[in-house]
Amino acid sequence: MTQKIVIANAFTRLTLKLKQRTSSSSLQLVRNTCLAASATATAITIALTQVAVKGTALLIAAYGAAIALPIWLAVAVVIELYLHMGESTYVHLNDLRVSRPYLLMQYVGAVSLYASFCGIVFYLSPWALLVFAFSSAAGAAYVVAAYTKFALWLDNPKV
Repeated sequence: MTQKIVIANAFTRLTLKLKQRTSSSSLQLVRNTCLAASATATAITIALTQVAVKGTALLIAAYGAAIALPIWLAVAVVIELYLHMGESTYVHLNDLRVSRPYLLMQYVGAVSLYASFCGIVFYLSPWALLVFAFSSAAGAAYVVAAYTKFALWLDNPKV
């Protein structure tokens, strides 16, 4: 239990440090990532117009892309506002970035785009979906482990 508290506290401190380091270049990266996600959803939608969307898998792909596209575009537009207004507004943005509506938008956008990919992969091969899910889980586990290790190191750097 103590280890979980130490890790949670380390993540809290990491989040605070990341918020303190908000810069124009980091926001441009976030905005571009949001635009890339909306472009991916657009590409999926356009690709689905080339085939007859029959069956549950492709319907999931179509709905996922239809949900993800406007969400990621909306988040990019909000980030663009703060980029345009300058560094003096980043304090307000940092408060917004931890708000429930902003986090909800990101989670819904990410989950719907992931569901869209899953639908397409399942349509191509149900076995490929298992491989995709496994590699996604492995990637997520790696990210969590790396962030945990970094957050703990940040508390006690051994340079």
